[in-house]
Amino acid sequence: MGRRILSVIAGIVTGLLTVFIFDMISQKLFPFSTEGIDFKNPEALKEFMSRTPAGFKLTMYLGWILSAFLAAFVASKINKQNWKQSSIIIGSVLMVGAILNLVGIPHPMWMWSAILFYIPMAYLGGKLASK
Repeated sequence: MGRRILSVIAGIVTGLLTVFIFDMISQKLFPFSTEGIDFKNPEALKEFMSRTPAGFKLTMYLGWILSAFLAAFVASKINKQNWKQSSIIIGSVLMVGAILNLVGIPHPMWMWSAILFYIPMAYLGGKLASK
């Protein structure tokens, strides 16, 4: 039981770190100013997202998908016996986080397709690590 919980926590932390790292990479590769943006105003957020470079959005998109893969990979290395269960839990938790992000900040519609990849990528990461 303890190993299962530890694996899920380690996986989620890995997933969040992956998203954070890809966010930093995106900002380095495609710098833009956030000065003067009111992040509590939905219209300002919509306008802000329309100005962000496509490369920034694509890099973030890839980071989201890779986060599920790496998170489940790490969790499955810790707990190979229950890799399927851990992978599905991690993929689901990260997918809910992505949905909250997509709802909170108006992203382009194509970015919503990322939610389709969370559970399959988590399953794949877990499967590869369990071998």
